[in-house]
Amino acid sequence: MYVLSEFYGLSREDRDKIVELARQKELGWWHQHRDIPEWFESYVGLESEAHTVLNYQDGTIPGLRQTADYARAVFSADVGATSDDQIESHVTVRMQRQKRLTEESPLQLNAVINESALYRAVGSVDVMREQLPTCWSARDFPTSTYVSSRSRPGHMPPARAASSSCSSPTCWRT
Repeated sequence: MYVLSEFYGLSREDRDKIVELARQKELGWWHQHRDIPEWFESYVGLESEAHTVLNYQDGTIPGLRQTADYARAVFSADVGATSDDQIESHVTVRMQRQKRLTEESPLQLNAVINESALYRAVGSVDVMREQLPTCWSARDFPTSTYVSSRSRPGHMPPARAASSSCSSPTCWRT
């Protein structure tokens, strides 16, 4: 807060007010999961305030549409979690994030999923049998848009953007 205040040229009085407000702010629900990566805490914080998320996934189904078993398989293979408890914590956070899609003022999710993600086996056959219909049922969410892009040679890393009523879109690659 101090560095940003200095960067934006705020007076000491304004800086102190902002620092005090930041101290008083209630921590988000995700802070109870101490084993999620620090960079991901920032992402979940931005997403929790956003009204729209734009998402491109090259190799997997977007996290906001993954079933618990699919997410568990992804975390077991990808995140480098050191224990089953840590994997379950990651899955719990992912499932909690998905609740934004069905809230009274739901998060708008616009996702482009590479066709290869629909063919790539993640976990067992049973995991995929449960996951794939979930991709199609996602169309039942009026605030969500899904597009499948054709597989082409080369690789494009996943990218995400979130925007809220009080900020311009924030973009990052993971």
